[in-house]
Amino acid sequence: MATVSAPNRTIVAVVFLVGGALQVLGALLGLANAGSSGGFYLLSNLALGAAFALMIAWFATTTIARVGYFIAALGWLLLAVTSLMNLGIVGQVAVFIAIVGSLFAAMIVITSRPFAGQADILLFVGMIVGAVNLLLSQNGNVPNLLRALVVVVFGVLLVVAGIRMLGRRVSKPTA
Repeated sequence: MATVSAPNRTIVAVVFLVGGALQVLGALLGLANAGSSGGFYLLSNLALGAAFALMIAWFATTTIARVGYFIAALGWLLLAVTSLMNLGIVGQVAVFIAIVGSLFAAMIVITSRPFAGQADILLFVGMIVGAVNLLLSQNGNVPNLLRALVVVVFGVLLVVAGIRMLGRRVSKPTA
């Protein structure tokens, strides 16, 4: 049974926030050619996979939600593994799984509304931008500046969504 409590929500919020911040750092480091940004993306992918895995345990109240969060977690965790070692076709499959899982999980978040305020909408839009980011990563003809811009937007949306998730739920005053 899902247990949506303030500490659970806070942990998931922080993990999404960290994942987004690492995306932004990786994009900026890569754009500046200041070193390898792969470590930031590895850690970000691990954070996003962990966030969706925690959502399975704490937020999923239906089987469809568990499946959606599982596919997203699996995709992001596979992306982390494939950034450590070349697994051939598994890397391309991981991108596909992450795209499908992220969009599926985003639809579940927007319909079940587990977070306060606009966090659900920000996460939904963030996952759409994340899917675009993953699609662009598969095309070598995309200019680096455009790719970095999409990654930064994705990361910023995750950071802002994480901050909004940390906000308290405010009950409406009764008349």
